[in-house]
Amino acid sequence: MYNVSFDQFEGPLDLLLDLIEHDKLDITKVSLAKITEDYLQQIQKVKLPPEELADFLVIASKLIFIKSQALFPQLNLEEEGVSLESQLKIFKLYHDASKQVESLIQKNQFVFFRDKMPVERIFRPPPKLGTDTLHNVFQGIVKTLTAFVRVPKEVVMKAVSIGERIEHLKNEIIQRLTISFHGFVGSAKDKTEMIVSFLALLELCKQKIVEVKQEGLFHDIVIEYKKQED
Repeated sequence: MYNVSFDQFEGPLDLLLDLIEHDKLDITKVSLAKITEDYLQQIQKVKLPPEELADFLVIASKLIFIKSQALFPQLNLEEEGVSLESQLKIFKLYHDASKQVESLIQKNQFVFFRDKMPVERIFRPPPKLGTDTLHNVFQGIVKTLTAFVRVPKEVVMKAVSIGERIEHLKNEIIQRLTISFHGFVGSAKDKTEMIVSFLALLELCKQKIVEVKQEGLFHDIVIEYKKQED
């Protein structure tokens, strides 16, 4: 952590923030401009890792906010304060966790477990297993299965193509210019066809071929043809 030094304080930047937040140091006596200038001079001389730069920006922004509150108490900075405070809490969690990890590493108190080795499954049939036994077992399994019922051809429903419904709605709206959605789906034979019709309407809206209007929540949807610009 970056160390700062001035008349009233000398030490890490996060400690400076902690003292200010607990009213042990007057923020108005701290020159944030000098701290920032010294820090910029340091990073020009030494290349610092990105995480240290991020730490400085988080703490510096919090210090600037606190000083703004102290110098301009009449300003409403509650929303900004909540945002910065939450960011600072997250930063503190990461900062404390990094110290704990560093302490464990220094004490060699860490263990990495290897994943469980995969076990190759090998089928080993019993020595006396023969074809007759397998046949009997297979027949027993087949008897437990539900009998397959053939569906007559006349009850097999024809699949509804969304492409066909899109083309049908497109032709209808071009010819009539305005139609109601209720009138369009009135010929639908089941719920599936109604759903596909609604999806077709959404696709035409997406393609900007039609526009839809609805006067109220439960009123019918009016579909209008949208003239294409040349």
